[in-house]
Amino acid sequence: SNTQAHYDTTGPEIWEQTEGRIDAFVASMGTGGTITGVACYLKEKNPDIKVWAADPCGSILKTYKDTGEITEGQLYLVEGIGDDMVPGNLDIDLVDEIVNVSDKESFYMARQLALQEGILGGGSTGTNMKVAVEVAAAMRPDQVVVTLLPDTGERYLSKLYSDEWMWEKGMLGQ
Repeated sequence: SNTQAHYDTTGPEIWEQTEGRIDAFVASMGTGGTITGVACYLKEKNPDIKVWAADPCGSILKTYKDTGEITEGQLYLVEGIGDDMVPGNLDIDLVDEIVNVSDKESFYMARQLALQEGILGGGSTGTNMKVAVEVAAAMRPDQVVVTLLPDTGERYLSKLYSDEWMWEKGMLGQ
């Protein structure tokens, strides 16, 4: 399964690449497999590692984590993450905190990554980075935050990388 693949590969790779010096992991939730597999592996290695989920405003997952209730989702434009149901692969108990990120914040961060770092990511990449930057800003300089950049921006050139599309969606100049 997706969860097992991330437990077997992504989690160990993060642990090895950071030499076990990781304080926080940030990921979004689509099927739930990535965040669940990685979180399970990392927390087995060090239960003090905090797992943050980046979730679009409009997704039901933060409300579900906070209250246990399944509410009605709202429309959002970031693709591939968030949900209006709880994915079967998601073990929400492994997630310490869920942060909602607006479409505008996600798309702005993705565009900033392209401009400043040359990383052409999509909306879910922007969502993850927005939360990772916030988490890192609240930590000490010697602490390590890891996130994943799950999508390419190539599919979004006519969307979030288009000023016209961003303007039409109320994301520029407002």
